[in-house]
Amino acid sequence: MTRLTAGLAITLILTASVGPGNASPVGIDPRVEFATLPQGPDEAPAPLIRQAGSIAKYVCTLAAVRMENAGLLSLDAPVMDLLPSYSGPRDPALTLRRLLENRSGLEDGLAAALSQDMGLLAIAMPSAEAANRFSNVSSTTPPGEVFGYVNSNWVLVQAILEQAGGQSIGPLLDEWVFTPSGAEGAYIFTGILDGARVARVDREPIPIPNYVACAGGMAAQPSDLLAISAFPFTSGLFDEADRADLTGQTTPEEAYALGGRFERVRDADGRVRHVSWQTGSNGPWFATVIYDPETGQGFAAMTASDRDEAMALQEAWLARRGLEYLERPAPEVD
Repeated sequence: MTRLTAGLAITLILTASVGPGNASPVGIDPRVEFATLPQGPDEAPAPLIRQAGSIAKYVCTLAAVRMENAGLLSLDAPVMDLLPSYSGPRDPALTLRRLLENRSGLEDGLAAALSQDMGLLAIAMPSAEAANRFSNVSSTTPPGEVFGYVNSNWVLVQAILEQAGGQSIGPLLDEWVFTPSGAEGAYIFTGILDGARVARVDREPIPIPNYVACAGGMAAQPSDLLAISAFPFTSGLFDEADRADLTGQTTPEEAYALGGRFERVRDADGRVRHVSWQTGSNGPWFATVIYDPETGQGFAAMTASDRDEAMALQEAWLARRGLEYLERPAPEVD
């Protein structure tokens, strides 16, 4: 086990993973890798790349906030104004903010389409076309009223970001999030994550089409997840209003704010506060990252074959810092 003394620690644990997939460049493929803030005493070897799943939603949200600050879009503008080619509801209440909150009132057209034809996962199409195909049907609930964790929202988010930024989602996120945050190992991929430095998987994941990048098309190392989580709290590129937007829970029973979750913890002094707590998965891939804005401490773990061990390491990290996870409040009943 390796620890570093200041900054960011990357620690390899356990033994070689056995199963189909990619060969490790060093001959040993750890089942779990994790990183911590602050770092510990020794230099760690380069970690492997793994899929980060829905943490991509938070990354695309950070990009949207930064692009709003640059005057390229507004979170409160109607989707029909942000994406002129959109053929869905011409509803002024359907805004980018509602999409980021997962409170759009749209049906999950992507899940419905995939239930009929999984071959859609292998088809490339422009994100605006995908939004018109999968994200254009209103439910019976108006925007803003009900939480719905559906990937169709994020197909539409991706189309809006690409329209506003004038480039595809990969270089856009490099420009607005990955590079300025210091997440040097993070990138957007399509299809099945592959490459010399990619961890092996113990079973086949679902392919990621190009138009689902904001829903789950990010590859990263644990240290990248910590850099991204710390970004809005440590960078002058975000102000207090941005941080209030990002941390303000719109659906407390889901701990959900904009594009991600901020869970409640109780510290050793009995104080209750919110910490950034993001997770993502796709088949065998699993990623989790906690960042405490008050102390600057954090923990991230990624795996493709041992989720229980990743969670045990996270629980041990919380315990060492005297942090107790608090259950979410029950949903309000009218």
